[in-house]
Amino acid sequence: MIKAVIFDLGFTLVGHKDFTIPKYIDLIDKGINNVINYLVEIGILKKENARKFARKFKKIKYMAFDKSFDDLVEYSTEYCLTKTFEEFKIKDNDLVNKCAGIFHAIEAEFWAPFPNTKPTLEKLKAMGLKVALLSNGPYDKGIKKLLEILELKDYFDLIETSANIGYTKPNPLTFNTILKKLNLKPEEVIMVGDDLLNDCKGASDVGLLCVKVNKDFNFPYEVGLKFKPDFTINDISEVPDIIKQINEI
Repeated sequence: MIKAVIFDLGFTLVGHKDFTIPKYIDLIDKGINNVINYLVEIGILKKENARKFARKFKKIKYMAFDKSFDDLVEYSTEYCLTKTFEEFKIKDNDLVNKCAGIFHAIEAEFWAPFPNTKPTLEKLKAMGLKVALLSNGPYDKGIKKLLEILELKDYFDLIETSANIGYTKPNPLTFNTILKKLNLKPEEVIMVGDDLLNDCKGASDVGLLCVKVNKDFNFPYEVGLKFKPDFTINDISEVPDIIKQINEI
């Protein structure tokens, strides 16, 4: 009996029209430029050091991103900013937190809910199911703020991020954290996500059923991955019927 649904966020519940990797990199550039402008404005960073700061931050962030694929540890935005600040002899935890918020603020312009996201979440809640979110993201507060802006936050009984847990999907610790907080067994929960490795195989490895949401592209690490999800769908609106089918068996 399925009692709860765990959703991924990006490209599962929300998306971006005509998404490309270069567009995502451009988003990172805009975010760090906003941070730099703020630091220059308050007199913490000299204008002539702006390019050096941007290069250093992006180097640390991309290295952290690559490393997380190997050790499945989440290297938060705060971590990357702290390491960058150290190069410029800046030590201020409050400023790190402020700049992390500035860096991620632009994401609200990037993401938008899919047309059937809210109706589907409403239907699942009406079915008496618990609804949880498990998202790989380096800034916990940013994801929760984004959910507020997109008017999605109130649909969830539980919201967890890799930044808060300290590990990224598909690390079993991420899924086990959700299960423990929901107080449910793996066979009572189903995972819904677009990522064949992080969402689907990760969930399956700890005993959850998984639903793969098709998207218009695949990340490089998904290509050639030999794993078959329990269900594959083209639209999020198909999830309630899948759960009804499972629970009727």
